[in-house]
Amino acid sequence: ALSASSGKGDLHFIQTKSGHLQLIHEPYIFVTDSVRSGRTFWRCMDYAKRCRARITSKNNVLKVTNAVHNHVENHLQKITRKYELGEGRSVRVAYSDGAFFAVEFVISNRGRRHMRLGGFSFYMEKVFPEKSKVRWRCTRRTCRAYAHTLHDRIFALSNVHSHEPPSAQAQRALCQAAFAAQSVQAKNLVRLSVGPGGRPRLWVRGRSFYAAHTMRSGIVRWRCTMGGCGCKAYTQKGTLHKLVGEHNHIGRCGRRAAKPPSKPCPTPLLVPRLPTLDFHNFDPNAWVVPLPY
Repeated sequence: ALSASSGKGDLHFIQTKSGHLQLIHEPYIFVTDSVRSGRTFWRCMDYAKRCRARITSKNNVLKVTNAVHNHVENHLQKITRKYELGEGRSVRVAYSDGAFFAVEFVISNRGRRHMRLGGFSFYMEKVFPEKSKVRWRCTRRTCRAYAHTLHDRIFALSNVHSHEPPSAQAQRALCQAAFAAQSVQAKNLVRLSVGPGGRPRLWVRGRSFYAAHTMRSGIVRWRCTMGGCGCKAYTQKGTLHKLVGEHNHIGRCGRRAAKPPSKPCPTPLLVPRLPTLDFHNFDPNAWVVPLPY
């Protein structure tokens, strides 16, 4: 059966020892079949096994004319080895239907790094730090869609999902959380200081947060210092990535609105100002312990 499909993104190639280019589409390798009238016809490299998968390209426009392979084994290991040897390259390409799937990396509500592609979310299933390679899997448990990235660039992808993308409401909430963090960061309303006990204290719009958890990826999840407040913030490498929830109190540093005092307040003592930490070079694992007196 023949099928036609297309998308938009990066067109990836690997180069053979003889200098010929091979096209990578999803986890398969295609070789040149023929060139006619400026159009290149690609066929699966397992054409000797009677595989009829075909792709055509012309003027950086790619079209999959037959996406059905008759073999179970893909070429993922060979593709990975080629990219690790530096023999892979990619160029920008426009696809025939004009669809665009932007790749972006976001912070989930649990503080984990996710990849978003075409409205779908992928989590890091396995990380190869020595090779800067990551294997991603769709966040839906029953979905088998996956992707492989090398230096945050996709070189293998199986974007066939068994479910619909998240609802527009969920997409809107995610965008609002990211936009709120970006707007606060741009207005310089984020700072880091030393809190009680020498622990770091994050201030966002005049509200204080304490470091609740530090992940291996360097992402720090901060929680509001007010007990019972569900507002959270996520930072990585000195950048505020996400704000989740709303504050349920008025006080700026963990104090609920109190009744007006019946007696006049005493004259406040002059307390030395707490030092400010370097936000961009902040290491959450090397916290400052002593407080200056």
